[in-house]
Amino acid sequence: MYQAKKSGRNTLKFFEPVMQKSINSRAALEFELREAIEAHHFRLYYQIQVDSLNRSDRAEALVRWIHRDRGLIMPDHSYTSRRNRADNSYWKMGSGYSM
Repeated sequence: MYQAKKSGRNTLKFFEPVMQKSINSRAALEFELREAIEAHHFRLYYQIQVDSLNRSDRAEALVRWIHRDRGLIMPDHSYTSRRNRADNSYWKMGSGYSM
C-alpha cells in the first residue's frame, strides 16, 4: 500500500518479496525497541558543546540503545523511526533511569 501511495495516482503495484522483507525487518525492529524500553536498555549521555573560544558552555543530551546482542547501537538510518519513538518521559527528572 505504501509503495502504491508513493507512486502516485493511477498506478498498479504488485506484491514483491523485497517489500515483505522490509515489513518484517521494521516489525522486528519495533518489537526489539519495545523490549528495550521495558528493559531499560537505553542510556543517557551528555556531550559537551564549546563556544568559539573553546570553552564549554552547554551540553547535548544523547540517548543510546545498548542492544542485548549487538551492543551499542549508534543512530543511523536502519535504526530510526520517525513515527515510533521511545517515550522521552523516562528521561525527565526523578524518573526511570539514573546516571
